[in-house]
Amino acid sequence: MSPDQPVAVGFDGSEGSRRALRHAAAIAAALGAELILLHVVDSEQMITAHADDRAMSSAHARELVDAERSDAEAQLTAAVARLREEGITSVRFEILEGRAGRAISRRAGELDSSLVAMGTRGHSGLLRAVLGSVADHVAHHAPCAVLLVGADAGDED
Repeated sequence: MSPDQPVAVGFDGSEGSRRALRHAAAIAAALGAELILLHVVDSEQMITAHADDRAMSSAHARELVDAERSDAEAQLTAAVARLREEGITSVRFEILEGRAGRAISRRAGELDSSLVAMGTRGHSGLLRAVLGSVADHVAHHAPCAVLLVGADAGDED
């Protein structure tokens, strides 16, 4: 790991991603590296989840995606502001589109990240197989080190 390579963190606002962000921020600060929060809007999944009415217009579908992007931007802006208040000045965010695991893995490679930090929800077995796992995908496909922060990870501040 080097200061020239950013530390990325998959951030969706969940408690797990906030825990992962705390660890990633500490690592980035220790390295003097840029911290980049990555949030993924999966428009295909959102539209499918809200498509009970098969006649949903493309305009309505775009409104759903735009609302998700707007919510994500507000959440990420607040997270970056908190980090800056804590002295992490080299921090920014990006909002990506696509399947979360693929998008995060791909962007980590494009950024030449030294590390991707992700929170996990602790699903295993059948539930994980049925739901899939963003963290699992990133762990197996990211072109850099991956830090998975579990639900039981303590915060020794």
